[in-house]
Amino acid sequence: MTTTSEYRAIVTISLMASFADGAKNDREREKLAEVLNGLGAADLNLSGVYHDVLMKKTNLEQACADLTTPEMRQLAYEMAVAMCDADGSTGEAERAFLNDLAARLGLPQTAAVAVVAQADAVASISPPPLPETAAQPASDAAIEPMIIRYSILTGALELLPQSLASLAILPLQVKMVYRIGRHFGFTLDAGHIKEFIATLGLGMTGQMLDGMARKLLGGLAKKMAGGLVGNVARGATSAGVTFATTWAIGQVARQYYASGRRFDTGQLRALFGSLKTQGEKVYQQYAGDVQQRAGNLDLSQVMSGKLDAP
Repeated sequence: MTTTSEYRAIVTISLMASFADGAKNDREREKLAEVLNGLGAADLNLSGVYHDVLMKKTNLEQACADLTTPEMRQLAYEMAVAMCDADGSTGEAERAFLNDLAARLGLPQTAAVAVVAQADAVASISPPPLPETAAQPASDAAIEPMIIRYSILTGALELLPQSLASLAILPLQVKMVYRIGRHFGFTLDAGHIKEFIATLGLGMTGQMLDGMARKLLGGLAKKMAGGLVGNVARGATSAGVTFATTWAIGQVARQYYASGRRFDTGQLRALFGSLKTQGEKVYQQYAGDVQQRAGNLDLSQVMSGKLDAP
């Protein structure tokens, strides 16, 4: 049976991967700490894991030693690759970290390289802008169904067994905001949209870690009868959280661009917070649709770059 120490080791390795390039700023670190504190569980003490990694009180060798099965070692490597790719393809420092990790985990080099290549393909997806001749929505009412479709699709990605599928969430959120902005007369590039999403307090690293921790903790709760204390075992699934997040991003973008971009950062974050709570309730209406959509998705569709919610 999978042990608490193995789950802790995976979180440790994932955090080490997220810091591998040394580029995390204070805001990103605060966000990661916030995610882990929000997912706090007595048996795992995730905030303690974060502190130990940040202060270098733990090491990669020990974390790898705690993983006793090939399945858990493969999962740990995939999670690390996903964290490295969360903000785009892996850089030189991140590749060095992943090479070291693969060796310590005893993974075949060809298999490790293949995982990185898959992750790079997914993370580098940048949905092309709609052509200038593309038809505009007939009315604002047409935007709501589109937001729902993107929310269902991103939620469904969280239900796929492959960790790397979650890397497609941010590109899809970018595409959704692009389409909403264009409806209100704004032609936006991917850089602006990612800054807009970051202004809401979001980022792909935080979303990846959030979803990963929820999946791990959810699995641990099932394996340890009553052994896990915390709101994660009783709370929303990764699919529900991602659905609510995407829905809230869409609703905020709708109001922001309709106003002529007149909201400040404080207003945007406050609006996003209230709408995300509302989105969690909206998810209850579409949970079945999310599961159904996941049933006809696979990683090859994600990697193709053609995945969309028309």
